[in-house]
Amino acid sequence: MKIEFTMLHGEAGEWITDFIRDQLMEMYARDKSLIAARINLKEVADEGPASRVCEIELTAFGEKMFVHRAAESFGNAVRSVLAELRILVDEKVRQGQELPDVIMSTVKA
Repeated sequence: MKIEFTMLHGEAGEWITDFIRDQLMEMYARDKSLIAARINLKEVADEGPASRVCEIELTAFGEKMFVHRAAESFGNAVRSVLAELRILVDEKVRQGQELPDVIMSTVKA
């Protein structure tokens, strides 16, 4: 999986990028269809106490998942985003394991 980080207006510690990478690789271990992740960490001056923003976009074959959260610290914003993404990835995996409601065939016998 390709992981791309962008950090604007503020610095997040190296531990945050390592933590995000480790968590995304755990998600990839559960769902091999994940092919890319784009992470944006930024500080927004006009947002008051919730000025640290984390956005993660996961790309899987045929779909994208995007979660955006703002918090007082990058750590809290990252944890919130990753918790939501785990739910989305687990739901995607569960749906992929279910049998289809209708089976159609275009083969004439």
